[in-house]
Amino acid sequence: AVKRFGQFMDTTRIGFMGHGFGGGAVPSLMRRALTERHWGTEGAFMYLMAPWYTYSVDPRDFQNFPGGVKVAVQTFDDDNLNDPRIAQDIYRSIEVPASEKTFLIVYGDRRGGCALEANDNVPQSSGSFYGEDDALDYYGVYRVADALMDYAFQKDTAARDIIFPRGKA
Repeated sequence: AVKRFGQFMDTTRIGFMGHGFGGGAVPSLMRRALTERHWGTEGAFMYLMAPWYTYSVDPRDFQNFPGGVKVAVQTFDDDNLNDPRIAQDIYRSIEVPASEKTFLIVYGDRRGGCALEANDNVPQSSGSFYGEDDALDYYGVYRVADALMDYAFQKDTAARDIIFPRGKA
């Protein structure tokens, strides 16, 4: 895409988001973009949702991860496909300052016969390929992505406080 449409792209600000296998590939893609291509000089973020294994990453890559990256690692409480320990391992292993990474769990809810399931279909929680957005999509994924981008690219402190709340365990 960059070779073909690079004149329309600002590679000084980059972000990689992935879910499942895509989430597991994000650290490798980000590391290569930062170290080999020197992208992300004005901001970089990774958003890993329910990562399914890590792709093309050596444990030493996590120990020597390039600086300046904002990281969100997320799991879904009702997910019965992806093992949350993979996400936990990535979060613990990646050497990014604690103030610049966050681990999030999206919880579903059931009230009065209505269920919002935080499963592997989030976003597009309704379960169909062209599913309708619901509260889990908006507040559990889109809000996180928006805040992560605003903090990484604009240094927005209000966005930082949404994604990386200070003083909270």
